[in-house]
Amino acid sequence: MGVELPRDSVSEVDIGPGWEKGGSAVVLFPYKKGIDQMAGDMAVSFFAPDEHGHEVCFAMFTYTAEKALELAERLRG
Repeated sequence: MGVELPRDSVSEVDIGPGWEKGGSAVVLFPYKKGIDQMAGDMAVSFFAPDEHGHEVCFAMFTYTAEKALELAERLRG
């Protein structure tokens, strides 16, 4: 499944352990520390509408810090 996002609908783009800002930290509390360590500088999170139009937090893990920076820059426009 894929979601198309107009670039101007994307906000709050972050790199690193900002993935929990959408509420996932409550669900994943026992794993948060490990996920934060893995996220390091290779996770990109942002808010955008989902397929139903609800504002949600997306988080993507990239292969390298450089790819995370490239993705964040593209999302920021």
